[in-house]
Amino acid sequence: MRPHRYTFVFTYGDGLSTVDLPKLLEFHRFHGKLATVTAVTPPSKFGVLQLDGNAVTKFNEKPADVNTYINGGFFVLEPEAIDYIEGDETSWEREPCGALAGDGQLCAYVHDGYWQCVDMLQELRVLRIPGVRAPYTPRALSGGSFERGSGGERCFLRKCSNRNLPR
Repeated sequence: MRPHRYTFVFTYGDGLSTVDLPKLLEFHRFHGKLATVTAVTPPSKFGVLQLDGNAVTKFNEKPADVNTYINGGFFVLEPEAIDYIEGDETSWEREPCGALAGDGQLCAYVHDGYWQCVDMLQELRVLRIPGVRAPYTPRALSGGSFERGSGGERCFLRKCSNRNLPR
């Protein structure tokens, strides 16, 4: 039995973005696929050198690779997409997304706006949000609350807003 009867939106919760969720949902509905993933250009970690022999002909500090897109972590799914998940041990990114793509049921919404992965404290520090100093806490970032699930392993924000995102 599927847990949802309606189209739903989900995110991993480890990325900050200006993804326009109503536009993402509209895009998903227009294309009629079972799943839509938000595609973003990954921020580069290194400067790129163009060489002619040992001469540097171009120096580009941390360019965005406009020809590469990654999973931005914001999805819209139809209930039938849940059928691609075999069980609790299924990795969403591997089996279901791969199968949905193979079946022609995964569409990409290209987001060219702000996106930042926040998997580690170092990535959170990159944000340089005005008025927020280490230690960075969810409460400091959102003005909301930090809660743990009954097992203590899950946490989430409430009352989150984008008012402090870098522009």
